[in-house]
Amino acid sequence: MATLTEPRQRDFVSQFILLVTNNSEELIAAGYDPAELLAKLQQELDGANAAEAAQSDAEIAAKNATIAAQETLAQAYISTSNAVELVAGLLGKNHNLVKEIRKLRK
Repeated sequence: MATLTEPRQRDFVSQFILLVTNNSEELIAAGYDPAELLAKLQQELDGANAAEAAQSDAEIAAKNATIAAQETLAQAYISTSNAVELVAGLLGKNHNLVKEIRKLRK
């Protein structure tokens, strides 16, 4: 049996709730009141929807955090590169300290 995707599972639950709600009088006439079942299913669907929204928010937050981390690191690299140029300008490009610093990029 193939596993249904999340959207199809969500749609299945929603459509079942709607169908049973719209036909509850027939079920009651047959001796079954679906009110408790419908309330339970709706609560579970609401929980699933809330969890899906939280997951989506977490994905967005993770992407934003990645962008911030990359931008911050890029700025730190640029600042450090500028500092290397400053040190090289002060000591000269052949100074041992400058040579050691330049090896760090390799």
